Amino acid sequence: MKISNNIRLSLLTGVLTGIIISLIDVLSKIIVWSFEWFELYLIILTTLIITTTLFLIFGITIEIVKKIMKINNEKIRIIYFSVSITFIILFYMIVIINQLLIPGGIPNKENTLIIPSNILTLIFSIILFIIIIFSPLTKKIIKKMVNKKTKTIIHNFIFFIIIFIFSCYTIDIYLQEQIPTHVSTIDKEQPNIIFITLDTLRADHLGTYGYEKNTTPFIDEIANQSILFENAISTSSWTLPSHTSMFTGKYLSEHNVTLQNQYVSKNEILLHEILHDMGYATAGFIGGTYCKNKYGIAQGIEYYNDRISLFSGEHTFDKLNLKRTINLILSIFITNFEQTDNIILRQVYNFAIVSNKIFNTLLFSNAERNSEQINNYLFKWLDNNKNEKFYLFINYFDVHEPYNLGKKYRDIFTDDEYDYSKNATIENIEKYVNIRKTSYDAEIRYLDDNIQLLFNKLENLEILNNTLIILVSDHGEEFYDHSAFGHGNTLYEEVIHVPLIIYYPQKIQPNRISERVSIVDLYPTILELLNQTYNKENINGKSLIPLMNNSENFNERAIFSELFGRWNYGVSTQQAIYEKEWKYTNVTPENLFLSKVNSSLFNLELDPKELNNLIQENITLKNELQTILNNFGN
Repeated sequence: MKISNNIRLSLLTGVLTGIIISLIDVLSKIIVWSFEWFELYLIILTTLIITTTLFLIFGITIEIVKKIMKINNEKIRIIYFSVSITFIILFYMIVIINQLLIPGGIPNKENTLIIPSNILTLIFSIILFIIIIFSPLTKKIIKKMVNKKTKTIIHNFIFFIIIFIFSCYTIDIYLQEQIPTHVSTIDKEQPNIIFITLDTLRADHLGTYGYEKNTTPFIDEIANQSILFENAISTSSWTLPSHTSMFTGKYLSEHNVTLQNQYVSKNEILLHEILHDMGYATAGFIGGTYCKNKYGIAQGIEYYNDRISLFSGEHTFDKLNLKRTINLILSIFITNFEQTDNIILRQVYNFAIVSNKIFNTLLFSNAERNSEQINNYLFKWLDNNKNEKFYLFINYFDVHEPYNLGKKYRDIFTDDEYDYSKNATIENIEKYVNIRKTSYDAEIRYLDDNIQLLFNKLENLEILNNTLIILVSDHGEEFYDHSAFGHGNTLYEEVIHVPLIIYYPQKIQPNRISERVSIVDLYPTILELLNQTYNKENINGKSLIPLMNNSENFNERAIFSELFGRWNYGVSTQQAIYEKEWKYTNVTPENLFLSKVNSSLFNLELDPKELNNLIQENITLKNELQTILNNFGN
């Protein structure tokens, strides 16, 4: 067998293995009806790329071994067949075992069964491979597969798959470039509305909120012409429920979008729907996964541009997906061997880190698209619809991890030269925090530049002066403020104190408002600015117009924030209440392995960084606030 024939056989085996796995994945998505149409061809394409690459590497190895051990052609066919069958069985065994052991798909060190179970699965697969390779049945199957009729069927089927992928890809690219023109029917005197969410942006990292670094020169300039709320509180510390609150005027206890229920009910009346019914042309441009239409957040929006990347099929049914399973296995190694002192396990950890980075960089990075990419589509839409009255929802995702943008700005915030991936280590926590903050700040500056380009575009189109623009964040980010990183695990100020700026100089006098408000208040505020009626009894939000007009008719009330965790993920259920200077957070159960928080009571006037838990010294106050929480949502 020539080397070209050996490689051809390895590629053919990889293609057939990939087709079997991908078609089962496609069928599972169709059965549970959880997919976006382009996923169907992309699943096949990405799976084929993975399996073909793996078998090509295996084929090169076989070629080397063949020359040493004098393996004949028949034995090579048996090896390829045995490896293919074993690979498929191993894949589904890993899927089943890890679905049972990791029901949420997030590995953690607390589960001591994960590593042994996967090792046992691998050992079983090796035994299975030996059984298959020496089975008389294997020779019979291969003999049937190599006859001319069977080979013709296989080649024609592969050709059909290739045509299917190419046709879908061509249609997909065409559809992505189509920007529609809408017709609005609302009174031309009404303003355009642009609702911008700055995903993951904590308030204390903006210059206009007192940050010492120059992260937001343009937003600071806009804030001076706007209403700025100094103490705006998000309803949760992650994207989907917070956005749902903004667009329904309701807390999580009311709209019920949580970690357990990641979908906005069709019974909810979203802000988008009201504005669409008023006659606005409506459109959305999305940077992050959890604002995609699949979560029900786009109800009422005519054109929703939420295709984050070519391979953007994240968060639909993917339990039988090869890509997800490989990522899961790599994550298991990374999570469990991160702090090991064992030399061999440390090498396994390093291999997993490098493999994960290469794997996701080359093919499957679909967690975000940046503001520059969003603006590319957005500006085309504005060119087509500048003469209509429109409502735009824009979700800029730049500030969210990974910190891969704004590199040219990093020297503004630090004099150190570093490689983020190598120099950031837990062993040097202070350096690690500073590096993350510097990268975060550079992302903010990058976003600030692109927001300026948006304002410039609106000005060039001569529509800025009659456009109401809301700038708000859905949640912040932790930088070891309370011994953790990220968001979605706690309700500390760093993750729920968010910037809120309303720009409408034609009708609103600039002002800074210190009263504490909630993002649920945006829903009634926008509708009242448009003189649109709504059912006040069905929402939790309260119009901020009295505050904006310096009226004394605004009575401060308790503000809430909630995080309904999944305990098996390590995230506890948390409810926070703000009452005057006090903030009480009830945590159930306490000190889970991911949240790592307990119930707390802080005096934010004296302790804005929440460092001194006063819950034991103020049991009476704690009980009073707990009573309010118990009645909240009932």
